Amino acid sequence: MSEDDFEKMELDPSQSLLEDHESAMLVFVLKSVKDPASVKKDDVDTLKKIGWEDKDIVDALAQGVSMIGHSIMMQVLQWTKTTWSAHNSIRFW
Repeated sequence: MSEDDFEKMELDPSQSLLEDHESAMLVFVLKSVKDPASVKKDDVDTLKKIGWEDKDIVDALAQGVSMIGHSIMMQVLQWTKTTWSAHNSIRFW
């Protein structure tokens, strides 16, 4: 995938280069992490109709949530990078 492909996918995940069923899962996970209250039973039912099972949906959602957590952690560590790299251990303050 090119940088342009990634930019297009970020703007409109439903137009990704993934297979249709994978793209549907991506859209679901992004919707779930961005606005959890907007997720409805119909969203899950749609995934099931195209072949996803409960375990697949839970796994994909867990991965999406985990990535958000890791992103937050990396932002914090980037902010403290000078502190912890200078002391060869993580020291936040």
